[in-house]
Amino acid sequence: MSRDWTPYETRMVQKQYNIPNPVDCGWVIHIGEENEKPLFSEEDIELAHTYAQLGLWGFDFLRSCKRNGVLADEYGQQIIQSIEDYFNGAELENKELREKVDLWYNGELEPGYDLSDNNWALADYIRSLIKGEVEDE
Repeated sequence: MSRDWTPYETRMVQKQYNIPNPVDCGWVIHIGEENEKPLFSEEDIELAHTYAQLGLWGFDFLRSCKRNGVLADEYGQQIIQSIEDYFNGAELENKELREKVDLWYNGELEPGYDLSDNNWALADYIRSLIKGEVEDE
């Protein structure tokens, strides 16, 4: 049984082989013989471009944040932007958030073969920051 790649592994493979962002590939799903649907919606493409690093190798995490309401909240958007900036070389001031992000990036926040739990764990942690359930350091 295979396992999902961690965000780190995905990022390294995309860098090494210069793989473009999947949302820009124009992939479609064929439904029957004559119907087809784009794999990524315009909204997905916009999301991936808004957060270019995360959109390239952490897109499932961004989708988790969208589904749980993080991206509908202004503070949530700021947190996601700070994570995006962190992966572009900026400092992430909140030590606990930085530790959670690093664990997520390495597939260790909620490890397993299917890393959707890893994505959900970080998205839910960020949601708890928004709700004030966790102190923002």
